Amino acid sequence: MAKLQLLQQHRLEILEHPDPRALEQEQQSELQAHQEKQAASSQIFELKSQALQQEQQRLQWMEEEYARGRQEHVQNQEELLFALQALGYASMAEAEVAYLEPVEAEELEQQDQQLNQQLSISRHDLGNEQMRRASLEQEVRTQQTEEELQIQLE
Repeated sequence: MAKLQLLQQHRLEILEHPDPRALEQEQQSELQAHQEKQAASSQIFELKSQALQQEQQRLQWMEEEYARGRQEHVQNQEELLFALQALGYASMAEAEVAYLEPVEAEELEQQDQQLNQQLSISRHDLGNEQMRRASLEQEVRTQQTEEELQIQLE
């Protein structure tokens, strides 16, 4: 009902205007400008959506790699502990102290530290990627909202 009244009012404005053709041309120009703006906005939205999808795929790959690395690390530790227990040691620390020469123990300690650093870096990278993904998702939602508002205004 309100839309019909708006159309009638708009029609009346056109008929009462001193130069209806000029008004129509002006409105056509405005409409074309809005359509071009909406097309550009849609293109930007599509590009951001594609970037988000690529980031999601990359994040999924990183999560899978992290899980695989973590699983491999746990499995290696379990195998090492099992082998040490077969040799009569209760823990890795006990075996290092009792069995290994100081140089070997230090090398193992360095390897363990490197693995822990790599794990820490992977966790940090994963956190950064999750934040980046959330940011891109927010941009896409904002773009969608802007487009919806633009459509409502037209």
